[in-house]
This record gives sequence, C-alpha cells and structure tokens, in this order.
Amino acid sequence: MLLIGSFRTEDVDEKPFLKQLLLQTGTGMVRESFFGPLTGDEARELTRSLFATANVSGDPLIESIVKEAGGSPFLIEQLTHYGMMSDRARRRDFR
Repeated sequence: MLLIGSFRTEDVDEKPFLKQLLLQTGTGMVRESFFGPLTGDEARELTRSLFATANVSGDPLIESIVKEAGGSPFLIEQLTHYGMMSDRARRRDFR
C-alpha cells in the first residue's frame, strides 16, 4: 500500500503525530520529500491546462493568476475556477 500524506512544515512542532512519523524518515518504510512552489512556467502550464479542460480561454487572466498564486498549485486551481466563472458570466445571454 502506498500512502502519501502532506503537511505544512510549520505544523510539525504543534502536531506530535507528525514528529513521531518524521522520526522514521529515511527508513525503508517512510520517505520524506519536500516540494517548493511551482516555477512561473509550471504555473502557467497548470493554469492553461485547467482553462483548456473547461474549454475556456483564460489567456487574459493567466499572468495575473500566476503572479497572485505565488507558485501555489492550490491557489492556481482556485483562482482559475474563479476566472472560469467570471468568463462564463460575461458570455451568458441575459436577454
């Protein structure tokens, strides 16, 4: 069984179970990997792919989303969904 967990490094001191888990790091059973923020190119690629999946042209929003998200995939996803809703609202026929 493969179990992948994630946590914020600032939470380690406050969560005893994380401390206990990290004591086993480097053994055959537990490995630790650090992932930093996405690069600008990675963030743009993710943003474009999210817009493309929804068949929405997000080109005018991509750079502002990348800048605002600061490399966080979670924020990119959230901001992209907001951008999709805004685009759909602009195109909706209210007649």
